[in-house]
Amino acid sequence: SARVDRSVRPTDHSPRFESILSLRRFAMPRSSFSTVSLLLALFAVSAQILPPAHALKIEFVGKAPKFKVFSGVKPDDFFKITFGAIKELDASGNAVTGRSISSLASQKLTEWTEKDVTLGNGTAKEVRMRFDLSTSKHLQKPCGGGKPCGTSCAHFDKAKHQIDVVVYLVENNTAVPYGNSAITVKSNSVKFNVESENWPFCDAANSLSVTTDIETVEKVASNDAVVNTTNRTNTTGSSSGEPEGTEVTLPSGTSAVEFDLPTIALVDDVETNVTVTVDASSSGTSTRFDFVFPNFKSLYYDPTVGFEDESGVESSSSSTGGSSTGGSSINYDGVDDETASTTTASPGIRATPALAPIALVAALNAMLAFLVD
Repeated sequence: SARVDRSVRPTDHSPRFESILSLRRFAMPRSSFSTVSLLLALFAVSAQILPPAHALKIEFVGKAPKFKVFSGVKPDDFFKITFGAIKELDASGNAVTGRSISSLASQKLTEWTEKDVTLGNGTAKEVRMRFDLSTSKHLQKPCGGGKPCGTSCAHFDKAKHQIDVVVYLVENNTAVPYGNSAITVKSNSVKFNVESENWPFCDAANSLSVTTDIETVEKVASNDAVVNTTNRTNTTGSSSGEPEGTEVTLPSGTSAVEFDLPTIALVDDVETNVTVTVDASSSGTSTRFDFVFPNFKSLYYDPTVGFEDESGVESSSSSTGGSSTGGSSINYDGVDDETASTTTASPGIRATPALAPIALVAALNAMLAFLVD
């Protein structure tokens, strides 16, 4: 008989599959053994060269709003999103002293949840990261500065003072209600929401700036994708089509990453214009988005991102280990060091060039033995 053992060994950039062929010979005719060897070796070759499943993979770097999204077709292509500075701005656009967080990704989480959810008329995997603003040392000073006053500060006068970053890995094409319109979300794409309650504003005229840093792979010469920003217009309050927004394309390796950034947010449950600023390098490998929201008690903002050739393509149902919805997977690497990973989930069989020649040699050897018999 024969036994095929597969083991998954993830790396920082993409999961790699190793096929280990182990054969045990028992009392059987030589020709039967050779036939089985041939079939198994050919199967090993095919497992290495089959095209990968359409299945995105997300890896979180620590329990923080800092994560990589890997292509389901080209596993070396990825983009990384890091939530950076959050600043309260005065009416002139200047940062308010004592009302800034240098990096949300470096803040201590107060809640992390992961679950399957219904999103519009489809399904998705949700990861919610919640931060209690009253525990942030960056905000425990009176307006205008002064000595830290801790949680006894007068501006922490509500039951909740929090900001959430919510990440969805979307499995099916769906439409998500957004104010008076709807956002079309394609399968194999990622939504990352910004939600907040009771930011401790010092003045009703002040606003809140939230920045996200985007990192992509340097594009290869054959990739004709270029950095591009397009404004999409739609009258606020219209129920037809997509809400107003900014569409951004960034090259990554051999792929193109597409961001859909609405220029409206739900502020106290009312559609309100927001300012979206895109600062991209000429290569597109380093990009910063700056979102400025008006004063609020509650905030809901809903961008979407995906790979150009993969969004809208249904994932296969094949996945191994970990948490997954269909063929896609969300993984948490459990550490803050990006060079290490304990990820065990994987979206499906991917090509492993280093192993293909080994499997091919095994197939040829088995074929030769079969012909000799």
